[in-house]
Amino acid sequence: MKWRDFPANWRKNVSEENAIYGSNDKLPKTLIAFKRLPCALPFADPNYKPPTAAQIDRLIKLAGWSQNDTAKLTGVTWNPEKGSTTVRKWRTEEGTEKRQISYSSWRILLLNAKVVNIDPFEVQNYKSVKPRKWKKN
Repeated sequence: MKWRDFPANWRKNVSEENAIYGSNDKLPKTLIAFKRLPCALPFADPNYKPPTAAQIDRLIKLAGWSQNDTAKLTGVTWNPEKGSTTVRKWRTEEGTEKRQISYSSWRILLLNAKVVNIDPFEVQNYKSVKPRKWKKN
């Protein structure tokens, strides 16, 4: 699927249109602010940290996507009437329902929200980095 095939409301620049104002939390209030977070760094970067449920939720809200929109972008299942259980679990803060989003799904969301772009030189910068070991949360 090419970018032009997505609905027009997905393609427009929503960085300021859906900005969140008056919130006292430390989450980004615009899509542009996501660029400065460790979760927006490439996986090979030693400063990369997986996104929290609150960061996932904020990105989806700022981008103006529904659960179904998010599911379609990331390739997970959805129900037209009920939404996506996978996306709901990504947005859950704690408990048995919480699920960590995969790096590839997170990166797809960041790319579609225009927070990051594909940099062909990015891989060359991290060739000498040792493989990362996964930590259980």
